[in-house]
Amino acid sequence: VAWNAPNKGFVGFTERRIVSVERTSAAWRAGLRPGDIVAAVDGSPTLSTLDYVYRVLGRHPGDHTRLTVDRGGTKRHIDIDMRRSPPPFIAIISAVMAAVLLALGVIARIGRPWEIASQRFWRTTVTYAIVYTAALSYTTLFVHPALGAVGLIAFFFAPPIALDLALAFPSRSRHAYLGWRLLAYTSSLGLMIATTYCFSRAYADYAAGVPGVGALLWARRLITTHLAFTVGAIVLGLSMQVRNLREARGSERGQLKWLTYGFVLAA
Repeated sequence: VAWNAPNKGFVGFTERRIVSVERTSAAWRAGLRPGDIVAAVDGSPTLSTLDYVYRVLGRHPGDHTRLTVDRGGTKRHIDIDMRRSPPPFIAIISAVMAAVLLALGVIARIGRPWEIASQRFWRTTVTYAIVYTAALSYTTLFVHPALGAVGLIAFFFAPPIALDLALAFPSRSRHAYLGWRLLAYTSSLGLMIATTYCFSRAYADYAAGVPGVGALLWARRLITTHLAFTVGAIVLGLSMQVRNLREARGSERGQLKWLTYGFVLAA
């Protein structure tokens, strides 16, 4: 998906506002600047953020696009030729990281299939592999709802799944720290449901031709809240692993070192 996406040379999303423009891009040379608000695409007014997203992000290399932007109350026409993107190195790196994570998860799952920690480690690696891939290619996922949905689910459940592993390891009980784990899962589930509702509402407004950005603004606030929750989950998981590391001995201590390193890498 990322490889076939056109090189727009600019980024804009909420409220159709352009937030950045590459100075070497055709968009910059055509006169597009950060802060411009996209009022129309190819002469047709944009009614909402998703209207802009589907009409611009769905383009292909070689397409010609005329943006009408509002800059301080003055309308300007910006003509841009969508160019082929360079190799998506960030997406390639994310795919490699995802493959490494999956390989580690498979090794643990096959090597110790009976262990609770192995099962949770496998589940964590699969989830974070999806998160890495989706997060580093997120701008192309808006026009692919199925991929976007998978990425959104992984994004919200990655922190509680990782925290579940951190709290449970090296415990052999499935009920270790049950209260903390339930709190993490229910919080993520609630935030995901609320965010999904906001995206669904925004899409329904877009399909009905209703202007407005309120639902997406709420989605942004919910995602920001989840990111803050993620930081808290990482801090709690690290603190638990550091404490366990001080008490562990032998091979268990070596496994804890790698798990702690993984949490630091995720942070």
